[in-house]
Amino acid sequence: MVSRHVGCLFLALFCGTVCGEREMGALAGEPPRDRPRSNEKAANEPCYRWVEVTSKAAFAARDGAGALVFQGKMWLLGGWNPSDKARFPRVCNNEVWCSADGVRWHLVKPNTFGTPDFDPEHDWEGRHTAGYVVYKNRMWIVGGDANQGHYQSDVWNSRDGKTWTWVNKGQPVPWGPRVLHYTLVFKDAIWVMGGQTLPHFAQAPERFYRDVWKTTDGVHWTKLQPKEPYWSARGMLGGSVVFEGRMWILGGGTYDTPGHKKRDYYNDVWSSADGIHWTCHLHSAPWHPRSYHDVAVFDDRMWVLEGHHNRGGNRNDVWYSADGVHWHQVPNTPWKPRHAASVFVHNGALWMVAGNNMQPDVWKLQRVPASAARAATSQAAPAGRSQDSPKRSSKDLRGEKEILQSAFRDPLLPTEMIFPPISTLEGIHRANRTMFFPVKDFFDAYRELKVQRTSHLVLDDGATHVLKVTYQLRGRRYDAYAYAPLKRIGSQAALIIPGSGHNQSYPIYKRDPGNYHRGIYAALPGSCDRYVFIKLNEDCLAFHNRTKKLHLHCYVNWQLEHGGSYSARYLVDSLAVIKFLRGQYGKVLVAGLSQGGRAALLSAVQSEPDAAIVASGFTVLRDTVQVAGHNQIILPGLRKQFSFDAIRARIRRSSTQYLFTYGEQERGTYRLEVEKHLTKRFFAGCDNVTVENHSGGHAFPTEVIKRFLARHGWE
Repeated sequence: MVSRHVGCLFLALFCGTVCGEREMGALAGEPPRDRPRSNEKAANEPCYRWVEVTSKAAFAARDGAGALVFQGKMWLLGGWNPSDKARFPRVCNNEVWCSADGVRWHLVKPNTFGTPDFDPEHDWEGRHTAGYVVYKNRMWIVGGDANQGHYQSDVWNSRDGKTWTWVNKGQPVPWGPRVLHYTLVFKDAIWVMGGQTLPHFAQAPERFYRDVWKTTDGVHWTKLQPKEPYWSARGMLGGSVVFEGRMWILGGGTYDTPGHKKRDYYNDVWSSADGIHWTCHLHSAPWHPRSYHDVAVFDDRMWVLEGHHNRGGNRNDVWYSADGVHWHQVPNTPWKPRHAASVFVHNGALWMVAGNNMQPDVWKLQRVPASAARAATSQAAPAGRSQDSPKRSSKDLRGEKEILQSAFRDPLLPTEMIFPPISTLEGIHRANRTMFFPVKDFFDAYRELKVQRTSHLVLDDGATHVLKVTYQLRGRRYDAYAYAPLKRIGSQAALIIPGSGHNQSYPIYKRDPGNYHRGIYAALPGSCDRYVFIKLNEDCLAFHNRTKKLHLHCYVNWQLEHGGSYSARYLVDSLAVIKFLRGQYGKVLVAGLSQGGRAALLSAVQSEPDAAIVASGFTVLRDTVQVAGHNQIILPGLRKQFSFDAIRARIRRSSTQYLFTYGEQERGTYRLEVEKHLTKRFFAGCDNVTVENHSGGHAFPTEVIKRFLARHGWE
């Protein structure tokens, strides 16, 4: 039985009181009644709860502080508080704080700005509402404000928050002078958009920008020219939104100047895949126009939080959308109105810290089960009192185990199967409904699927974690699985897709020295979180007659003739896991060997991760190279959308860095790849493709991968 191997089952989005935090009972499940509902049923909307983590954090109150998630911690950079002369001697300071839990905050770098200890050659001036990003495994500060009587046109970065490097020393950014710009990371570059000058703070011609710039090093910048129509001049957005492969601008505004005494506020929604061509999804979203608000991506949704408008002042409303068109409000927000807060997405929650309420408070928003939300709504605790955590009944636990038995058959034992063997025609039909997708369902699946929730399964050895991603595709709900790190350690993640063979996932996860994927273990940087995709057990593909397997010629062919594909199912599952990881990490890598390499390639051309490693998994000699044992060909009918030319065209258009490798000791097809350099010639002219042979066999070449990742900023 599986149940003896599955000890504890924890939902990552568990509902309840955590570490003595105070729950205010603010729950969401549907749009407010005074606004038109989304065309999506309210019953299908998730439920969220705000939790006050602390009202008295160790740092002083501030607004406009930089907010970054880096190396598994939340980082707070600088900020503004003119009333606290001791900690902010020049209105803004250059402190750096960090925390892993939101309760205990550690001062990494004390303020030096405005003190005799300040060294302008090795430390940045105090500032707020600057550009803040994580890029190439460093924290970056891009530009600043005008509170010191001049414009801060510098760029800094740091690996540890304590020691900072002036990246563009002697070369001010070409897009200055400007403040209140919108900054984000997209397609392996730092982007700066919009902003303005403030002539009454620092001398400069009065300008309101609607331009777009990008850089890969902080020194050399490229200006892009957006094509009309696109967004009006603006800035004053905190945080950033990169969602569904696009950059998004959600509202924003302009600050008053001597020549433009009225502030502008917007609530329109725009997005772009390249910074040049922009799409207006809404001219007027249901949330109020605002500036100095914060935006983020959390739980596979875009979020708009707090902000300011001259009518009504600071705000405390919170909105989310899965598509930029249909918006839902989280009602009964318990925290005080504010603007220019510091917002993080960390540890399965959306965090909000400080802001213009000028209090050092810390809050987090978590998704909770709908049943818990209903129970909390019917018997809400008074403000200021803690509610007991809802207890899960034994019936609930049994239900989870039944789900595991039917969808995730004991991965710990290589002799067991994720799905039971099939010996009847009825079993074939049942398997067809659960394991097999029509081939066409893989095409455009990444764009269409929606990640609905994630949870973590902890197996009873205490050292095995499994990520469960529940997603919806074309009206049906499915679950995908991946072995996950015990603790998140960085801002980079790698998803390894196993090659053929029974239950390859677990040996990869446990670093079995006898497993043929072992070369990937040492190739990945130590700061990269490793996930191993769990495929449906290939043994299900053998039609069992008593103890004899009839192999490829019976069951699999029957499925192919009826339009079903085992590989289409696991490829779509892998896309769901990749989509989740891209929403959680700054950089994502997809890697595969052999059949896993082919799968990694097909998944990467849809999902466009930051990098993809295809080890002995692709050849231009034939489309359907991957047939192993009684496994089936990857995606019959592949050429309909993924012909060689189509794959090359997709790769050329993307920003994903690809590595194709082949071993000199390979046999057959891949031996010809080594001798004839077929793939290298095929991808000639694709600047983002590296093809490199190695002296080994059918394996991940550790040193080749290390060099490739180092060249592209994986550290």
